[in-house]
Amino acid sequence: MPSQMGQLKSLQNLSNYKVGRQSGSGIGELRELSHIHGNLVIEGLQNVVDAKDASNANLVGKQYLDELELEWEEDDGVEINGAEMVLDNLQTHSNLKRLTIKGYGGSRFPDWFGGASIINMVELRIDSWCEQLVAPLPRVPAIRELMARSLGLPSSLTSLSIANCNKFTSGVEFGLQGLPSLTYLQISYLRNLRSLDDLKLQLLTSLQKLDIYSCPNLQSLTEEGMPTSLSFLKIQNCPLLEDQCKFGTGEDWPRIAHIPHIVIDDQVL
Repeated sequence: MPSQMGQLKSLQNLSNYKVGRQSGSGIGELRELSHIHGNLVIEGLQNVVDAKDASNANLVGKQYLDELELEWEEDDGVEINGAEMVLDNLQTHSNLKRLTIKGYGGSRFPDWFGGASIINMVELRIDSWCEQLVAPLPRVPAIRELMARSLGLPSSLTSLSIANCNKFTSGVEFGLQGLPSLTYLQISYLRNLRSLDDLKLQLLTSLQKLDIYSCPNLQSLTEEGMPTSLSFLKIQNCPLLEDQCKFGTGEDWPRIAHIPHIVIDDQVL
């Protein structure tokens, strides 16, 4: 990454910026780049030495950004409250449509998540490596797609992917019953998940499509039955579940027989 990017004040396209700790590579170099359009990925946020410096990025002044990705890399020297203060100072412009947060070590969302900065956001992605994040997500009416860990979810959500969270087990309540508008759900790479009972899928009255991928220990669907609204079910790389759902003979077959389109390991039933 070239140093002293801040001198390019008329720059309109910058897809990636890696924060360093040397002079000319800090996050403050983004301050004057108010004309950046489209997508921006900011990497290396663990290198922000003083959390107050994060405000120098002036993300709140970047009105032409549509998508933003904020990334922390693993660093044992970054304290939880340090990451939280950095994110607090990375408030975005209200025009932002999509936000991704990766590697964040904080336990809460930033203060600006409850304000005007995310009023127009339609997609929020919280990476599974944000293991310390336990505070509920503020209710954001505009959000339509969320890829996240266990969070308080906006009731207007229509699409959800639960992925790559090894702490997710059959004993974890995810609170999907408060999602009356959810039409698509993807469950993937949850290696400790054994049952879908706690997801309370039967309460997802608008669910139309369910994809389940690469959950090697998933043994059963749900004893309560699948939503009657479900029209498409796909199961891939879930060996224990595939036996349960065999056409006509599997223990879970009576619970899914009403679904018009079922695909298991690329085989249409």
